[in-house]
Amino acid sequence: MAIVSDPPLPAASLAPRAEVELPREARARRGRRVRVPPAWLVLGVVGVAALAWRLAFLLRAPVFIIGDSENYFWPGYQLARGIGFDLDIRRTPIYPAFIALVVTRIGEDLAALALAQHLLGVLTSLLVAWLGLRLYGPWTALLGGLLAAVAAPLLVAEHYVMAEALFIPLAAVAIVWLCRSIERLGAWRMLVGGLLIGVAGLTRPVGLVLAVALGVALLVQERSVRRAIVRGLPALLGVALLFVPWMLRNAATHGSFSADGNGGQTLVGRAMRHDRGFAFSNPDDPDSARQRARAIMREGRGQFVSPVRERIKRELGLDDRAANTLMRDLALETILRQPGHFVWGTAQNFLRLAAGIPDRSRDHWATRREERNREEWEALFDIRHLLGPPTAIQEQQFSEANALVNLYQPSRLGLVLPLLALVGSVALVARGRGGVGVFLGLTAFGLLLAGVTLVAPLPRYRYPAEPLLGLLAAGGLAWLAGLAIRGVARATGRTTADRSA
Repeated sequence: MAIVSDPPLPAASLAPRAEVELPREARARRGRRVRVPPAWLVLGVVGVAALAWRLAFLLRAPVFIIGDSENYFWPGYQLARGIGFDLDIRRTPIYPAFIALVVTRIGEDLAALALAQHLLGVLTSLLVAWLGLRLYGPWTALLGGLLAAVAAPLLVAEHYVMAEALFIPLAAVAIVWLCRSIERLGAWRMLVGGLLIGVAGLTRPVGLVLAVALGVALLVQERSVRRAIVRGLPALLGVALLFVPWMLRNAATHGSFSADGNGGQTLVGRAMRHDRGFAFSNPDDPDSARQRARAIMREGRGQFVSPVRERIKRELGLDDRAANTLMRDLALETILRQPGHFVWGTAQNFLRLAAGIPDRSRDHWATRREERNREEWEALFDIRHLLGPPTAIQEQQFSEANALVNLYQPSRLGLVLPLLALVGSVALVARGRGGVGVFLGLTAFGLLLAGVTLVAPLPRYRYPAEPLLGLLAAGGLAWLAGLAIRGVARATGRTTADRSA
C-alpha cells in the first residue's frame, strides 16, 4: 500500500515566528517614514516663491541707487547707445556691459534693469536649492532655497543699481560649478571654473575670494600640495585669461596694471571714512604735497571719498590717477603704522557683519532723494530723466513692500545663522566631502572678511554671502537634528533593552 504523505510546508512556515513577523514590522516602519519630496517639486516650489516675491516687490518699490550708481549706469548707457565707454578708473567692466545689454534688449528705464536683476535672483534661489539637493538632501534644499527666495538682503540687493545685483548670481553659478569640479577630475572643468571666477571677479573684485577658497579646498581634497597645484593650474589659467587683458587695458589707459584701475583704493575708505582711529600724520615726511594731502584727508575724516579726492586734485594740481595713487599710498602708510588697530578693528567689524544689519525699507526709499546720490546722476544730461523720487503709488504701497522685506531678515538671528553655517560646512567634512565643505565655508566667510578688511561692515558687503549662509545654516540645522534624533533613538533602544533584560 502506498504511503501518502502530507505536502511539504512552505518555507516561511518553517521559520521561527519572529522571522515571519520581521518583514511586516519593516513595512510598518517604512510606512511611518516622512515622504521625501522629489527634486522637481523642490525646485518648483523655490522657483515659484522666488518669482512671486520679486514681482510683488518690483511693482511696489522705486529702484534704489547708491553714490556710485551713475559710475556703472552711465558707461553701460554709453555702450548701448554707441557714444563711448567712459568707465571710472575704479570700476570693473562686467556690470556696465550687463546694463548695456538690458538697455538695448529690454529698455533704458531703471525698472527694466531691476526686472532683469530680479529674474537673475530667481536663478540664484534655484541654484541654492539645486546645490542643496546634491549636498544635503531635499528637505535641506527646500529650506535653503526658500531662505534665498525671500531673504530681505537679496531682495533689496537686486533692486539697486549696483554691481552686487549681478555679482551674486554670477558667483552662485561659479560656486555650483566649482563644487562639482572639486570632486571630479578633469582639467577642462577647472578651466571653466577659472573663467567663471574671472567673470565674477570682473564684476566685483571680491570674487577672487572664490579662487583662494578653491586653492585651500583642493589642498584638503588631494592631501598633497603637488596634486593640488596641478589640479588648480587650469583654474588659475582661466582667471588669468580674463583678468590679464583687462589689467593691460588699465595699464594702457590709466597707467595702473590692476583689475580695478588702482589697486588698494578701497583702503582709503576704510582708513579715512569708516574708521576714525587711524592717524594721518607723519612729521618725518619732508614732502609738502604729501603733508597737505594728509591734512585734507584728516579734515575729510568720516566724509565720502570722492569730495576729498576732488579737493586734493584741485589744491595739488593732480589728475584723477595721481590723486587716487597718492590717497592709496597714504592710507596704506597709515594702516601699516597701526597694525594692531587694523587687526582689532577688522575682527570687530567681521563679527558685526556676520551678525547682520537690518534692512530698513525707508532707508532704501530715501536713496532716490539723497542730494549726493542725485547730484552726480543728474549732472549727466542723457540719463537724468531716468531718476525721480518715488511715485505717489509707490508711496501708497510702501507698507506692502515693507512687509515683503520684513518677512525674513537674517540679521534678526544674529550670530546664530553664521554659527549654523559653520556647522553645515563641518557636516560636509564629516560626511566625507571635505573639499566641498571647506570651499563653501571659506567662500561664505571669506566674502564677509574681505568686505570688512578692505572697507567696512556695510550691509551690502554681506549680500553676496547670504545665499551660501542660508544653505549652509539649513544643512547645519538638519545635521544637528539628525544627531539629536539618532542619540534619542540609541538611548531609547538601550532603555528598552535594559528593561527586557
